Amino acid sequence: MKIFALLFIVFCQTLLAGTPTEILNAFQKEAKAQNLAEASKHTAQFEGLDEKSTQYFQARVQKILELTAKGWALEPLEEKIIGDCAVVLCSEKKPAGRKQTFDPDPAYLIKQKGEWKILPTITSWNLQEKLRLPAGNQPDSLKLNAAQTAAYLELEKWVDERSEDLKMKGRPR
Repeated sequence: MKIFALLFIVFCQTLLAGTPTEILNAFQKEAKAQNLAEASKHTAQFEGLDEKSTQYFQARVQKILELTAKGWALEPLEEKIIGDCAVVLCSEKKPAGRKQTFDPDPAYLIKQKGEWKILPTITSWNLQEKLRLPAGNQPDSLKLNAAQTAAYLELEKWVDERSEDLKMKGRPR
């Protein structure tokens, strides 16, 4: 009975966490409404970051809100999950009047406290590279373990392969 109860709890947590695609869509809904506070709830948070890094991540989310206000969006095509790392392969929708091209882009997510969260550098999973923080200045919350790094490297390879395949076949309907 205890095993059944434990499995039920794990199953319910998974359902409540939503899928990476659902989280990306929820984020975009809040971005379209220009609700920075609610959109930020869908982004990964990293305790112990210095002020400059925190501002950088906040500016990235704010930039997405600005682009969304102009009609930009990501249309989810496919998702892939490895452990607590995920990527949603998306088609970029550009504002009216801008040339539409089919060039799939990734949106990377990480599971934090049982919930999928979008990485603030949305199309890149390597936050240390983006912030260029020396190893001694990186808070533990920002560091990926070996399994996460391996998962993101595998997801990155999948994105490249699927993007090429989708481009060769033409835009999915």
